[in-house]
This record gives sequence, C-alpha cells and structure tokens, in this order.
Amino acid sequence: MRKVCKNGLMLAILGVMFMLCIATKSTAQNKPSETVPEGYIGIYDEEVPLKEISLNQSKVSLGSNKSLQLSVNYTPDNASDKTIEWTSGNSKKTADNVWAKGSILSIKNAGSRSIKIKFDNKGNADGYQVQYSLKENLKKSKKVKTKSTSVTITKLKKHKKYYVRVRVYGKINGKTRYGKWSEKKSIKITAKALYTKRYKELEKKCKREINDETSSSYELMLASGKEFTLWDNELNYVYKRIYKELGAAQKKALKKSQRKWIKAKEKKADKEARGWGGSTYTAIYRSIVIEQTKKRIKWLIKKYA
Repeated sequence: MRKVCKNGLMLAILGVMFMLCIATKSTAQNKPSETVPEGYIGIYDEEVPLKEISLNQSKVSLGSNKSLQLSVNYTPDNASDKTIEWTSGNSKKTADNVWAKGSILSIKNAGSRSIKIKFDNKGNADGYQVQYSLKENLKKSKKVKTKSTSVTITKLKKHKKYYVRVRVYGKINGKTRYGKWSEKKSIKITAKALYTKRYKELEKKCKREINDETSSSYELMLASGKEFTLWDNELNYVYKRIYKELGAAQKKALKKSQRKWIKAKEKKADKEARGWGGSTYTAIYRSIVIEQTKKRIKWLIKKYA
C-alpha cells in the first residue's frame, strides 16, 4: 500500500515537471526577440516588410504653374513602414519639369533703333532671359534679363534683321536654373511703324479738334493756323530723326532735297491762293502747305524709315 502511494506520488511529481517543461518551451517559442515592456498586455505583432511601391501614373506632362497629385500603391498593403521621400531623378533637368517652354507673344519696332518684346506668363519662375543676335544661329548674341512680362531693347542697328528667343529662369534648391528656349522670331529694325502710327493719330486729332469747328472764312483761317503748326512740327520730328541716322553722303543729299521741296511748296501754295484777299488767302495758302507737308512726311517715311 505504501509502495503504491509512493509510486503514485513520484508519477504525479514527474507529470507536473513534464507539464512545466512543455509550458516553458512553448513560452520561449512564442516570445519575440525584443523585450516586451513591463505591464504590456495584448498580442505582439511581427514587422511586415515593404516589398514594392508603384505610382498611379508613370508619365505626365504639366504646363507652367500647374500641379498634379500622385497616389502611391504599397505591396503588401499592410506593410509596417510606408515612409516615402520624394526627389528628382535628374537635377539638371528639374527646370524643364517645373516651367513651361518660353513663349514670345509679340515683337515689334518701338522706335528707330529699338524693339519691344512681350512674353507669355512666367508662372512661378523669377523672370525671363532674352537672347538676340544678327545671326540666325544666334552666335555672338547678347542677353538681357527682366522680371516684367515685356522688355524694350535699344541701340540696335537700323535696317538690320535680328533674331530673338526667350526662356524663363528661377531658383531651384538655391541655384539659378533655366527653362527651355522658345522658338526663334525675327524682326527688321525700322521706325516706319512708329512714324505711321504718329501720322494717323495726328490726322484723327486734326479732324476731331480743328476741322469740325470751322464755318466762316475767319474761323477757317484760325483753324488752318493750328493745323499748319501741328503738321510742321511733325515734319520736323520725322526729318530730324531720319537725318540723324544717315551717313554723310545721304545727309547732304537729303538736306539739298529738303530745301528744294520747301521752295516748291511755297510757290505752289502762293499760286493756288493768288487772287484771294485777306483771311481767305491765308486760309487757302495754309491748306496747300498742310497738304504738301503731309505728302512730304509720307515720302520721308517710305524712303528712309
């Protein structure tokens, strides 16, 4: 009886030890490598590695000052770390991606030796760089910068063709970067457009302020006096600027031609007004002079501008 009880007690003790051994082994297998904080209660998850990422678009083209929201797909979706750092693949081409290609809206003569250029909106760039040259391949060119949407270039060679293009520029990561050049445009330097514009504006002014207010011969004489002064001033304006741009031989020829024209103008006016007296003579004389002066201005513009 005692032997049985003794053997049973021994078996019981061995069974408890066996169970403790199994429990200890099981706990060791399920325990993570990191130390579990004291007082932690719950399930300890293992880290899920990120295997692959992809974007919703692989290629896109944006205009100036435009933006696009990209979304990222993760594989697997329950990856533990989804942190992404966005960078440019080629810093030398960043400006091409940020800004649109340069664009010239208009280019026109602004004087006898100057041009005015207007550009497309620069978006978020700092400004524009303009390149101009007498050569079509733009060798030996000059460059100017502006933060405005237009620029006037002066001291150009008259009657010469210039080639022009533009691009945007700005700071990217602390360095000055440039966008792509626009298409080339050409223009011949001439003051013809400027003089023609002034001529047409003066015609409108005389019609509006002078001719519509005349009725009697006396009023006609007063009005012709005002108009005579305006057109004489305009002739001097065009003549002086054209004369200044000519060579020595051309200056001599123009001066001779001008003196001859003045005598012929006065002779014609006197002939037309002869036989009339008083204010009527003066009004007719001035009207002929005005007519001849306007023709002379047109001739100077056509021949020299």
